[in-house]
Amino acid sequence: MTKVVLTGFGPFGSVAVNPAHAGVLDAGMALYTDDGVQLVVEILPVEFDRARGETLDAIQQLTNYSIN
Repeated sequence: MTKVVLTGFGPFGSVAVNPAHAGVLDAGMALYTDDGVQLVVEILPVEFDRARGETLDAIQQLTNYSIN
């Protein structure tokens, strides 16, 4: 089984919806229909430290592998 972590970014500044958010959701729906793909979709905050932590959490969720 193929494992995929798909990430995009949430809103920032005065932008209510980041275009990356919509793109990730569209791509996620396309992959979700494939029975051979285990998928985690994360919309990350536009803050480096938080985004890094949430990305590592998503990888760990999918792989059961701890990354520090």
